[in-house]
Amino acid sequence: MPVKVCPDYCTQKSSTLAGFIMQYFEKWLKKCDRSEMYAKCLTLEIKNEAFEVATAKHTTHLQTIAEIYKLNTEEMKSNALEVVKVNFFRC
Repeated sequence: MPVKVCPDYCTQKSSTLAGFIMQYFEKWLKKCDRSEMYAKCLTLEIKNEAFEVATAKHTTHLQTIAEIYKLNTEEMKSNALEVVKVNFFRC
């Protein structure tokens, strides 16, 4: 099932409503200790959806999404490599 993206998310500016919400959400998460919530809720499926949204369009929000959804892990790096191989190097 394709992931739906907010229309202003694709705008090349960090000052969009989507960008503001993501930046504020990231700051809020850092203020609160959410490690227990992350352990319960942040599944591989959710991380993959976040990666798909973050890379669907050229965007200035990739770093913020990677921070929020903890995409900088070995597990996600190998998934990202597979996605790149499948989508960009079709022979």
